Amino acid sequence: MLSASVWLEWPPVPESSEAGLRFNSNELSSKSMAMRLVKRSGVNGRHAVWLFSSVICITGSGDIAAQDSQTTHAHSIAQTVTDEVPVVIARGGASGYLPEQTTEATVFAHALGADDISLQVSLSKDGIPVVFHDQVLPTTSTQSRKVADLTLAELRQLSVRPPMDSPAGRFPSDRGRFAIATLEDHLQLIQGLNHSRHRTCGICIKIGAAIKGQQTSTDDVRRVLEVLKSCGYQKQQDRASLMTDDEVLALAIRTELKCPLTMIQEFKVIPTPEQLQKTSRVADIIALPLPLIVKTSDEGTHRLAEVVAAAHGLSLQVYVSPFATDRLPELGETVESLLTRLVRDGGVDGVFTDQPDVVLQWRSERQGQRRARTPFRLLNSQSDSSDER
Repeated sequence: MLSASVWLEWPPVPESSEAGLRFNSNELSSKSMAMRLVKRSGVNGRHAVWLFSSVICITGSGDIAAQDSQTTHAHSIAQTVTDEVPVVIARGGASGYLPEQTTEATVFAHALGADDISLQVSLSKDGIPVVFHDQVLPTTSTQSRKVADLTLAELRQLSVRPPMDSPAGRFPSDRGRFAIATLEDHLQLIQGLNHSRHRTCGICIKIGAAIKGQQTSTDDVRRVLEVLKSCGYQKQQDRASLMTDDEVLALAIRTELKCPLTMIQEFKVIPTPEQLQKTSRVADIIALPLPLIVKTSDEGTHRLAEVVAAAHGLSLQVYVSPFATDRLPELGETVESLLTRLVRDGGVDGVFTDQPDVVLQWRSERQGQRRARTPFRLLNSQSDSSDER
């Protein structure tokens, strides 16, 4: 590494201002020093993640792999400087209690205390980003057409209902009337609640490979980013992330659209080491399919721990999806057993869940309890003391 010092201003301030803290990148050579820097900054764990992931590392050779090895170290430290483990993302809002992707589900998820709320976006015929679970309306609607076939005005006339195959005990499909809302509607609602409830709930925007019934283009994504920007989500430190299962699209979002928001790469299968390496150059987080992880108890946990360790080594956080309490019996699991396997034993960083209150309660009861020892934990000593209580 070159001897030149690299400085990071915290909080971000105009060049003319002398406010903020200045951190020398050379100070990040040890984890103990990194922890002291976080304490000096006075920022919370979530902001610390942004702080360390934003450190610039300069290499003499300019080789990408060499740069990866430097940034990985700083970013891996960042993922450990928080007690909010796992991050709880309400999948489609509080979808275990209300029809998913509706404003009602969004409000309830916020009320339950979810850290983030995930919203799946589609484009209407007139190019307006709307929040809806699928491209084809029959899955949750009374009419059988595609979202992209209808204008926003037409979509607003539809009544959204829970899927007919929803687990028993969820919101009845013949009760209430729920309308399709725009992405902007949801974002303004979340921001209003953030203000009135004095807490910050983040967002995760899922963009599929076929956002309007055909292959998603960068122009389609640009429409979504414009809405995000208009609502104040445009910088790396903003509580917003984009999620896609299309790696080509993810690369285009990063390179062509130059989007700085947190990127989540969703996998349908357990990724190989080569896939993780490739993903680490574009994404910040990977999302793994929960059913594959819990196929077999011992084998699944061991495999998950290996993937998590490899991901953390590449500066990637690991989330799992979907966690639904009413589907656990068919997996042969309880809430306690599965969350313990995922978080404490497997090292998972975040959980997409239909019932955020359940995971939040589990996390609250173990507040301060650290996960199993790994090369990425700064506070193993605190973990040991918590386990003794």
